[in-house]
Amino acid sequence: MVKLNIYGIGTNGDQPGRFGGVFQDHEGKWLARYKGNIDTEDDVTAGLVALRLGMAAWKERKWKAEKLIGDSDNFMLVQYANGLPEPNENTKYMLRETLDLLKFRICAVYHVYKETNEAARNWALKDKCPNKGPNAASGENFM
Repeated sequence: MVKLNIYGIGTNGDQPGRFGGVFQDHEGKWLARYKGNIDTEDDVTAGLVALRLGMAAWKERKWKAEKLIGDSDNFMLVQYANGLPEPNENTKYMLRETLDLLKFRICAVYHVYKETNEAARNWALKDKCPNKGPNAASGENFM
């Protein structure tokens, strides 16, 4: 199993919108990571970009793990990824490709508390690796 923690936050004043994702194996070692800036005020849109890019990378990498678990601390994003409420038109457009990628392998997207999503949040916002302990792996930047 591979876990993908994602995070996205929209622009706020002078702060640009940012997104990021961290792939970890079953032991918590970083496998790869990515991040970027985005011109949107909407946290859900920023998070969907993080999810879409992560899913595309998962498909390209073909890691041996058959299952991908996506974690996000954005409840609405998780709801959209699981097809629950009807999204607005902009979000529908963003979801289309992501939902197709979710069908590629056995995938699930779960809501987690902010405290358990620190790896993705810190990577997106501060460019610091919070996983410096004995289980740390050298993460790959593919963005």
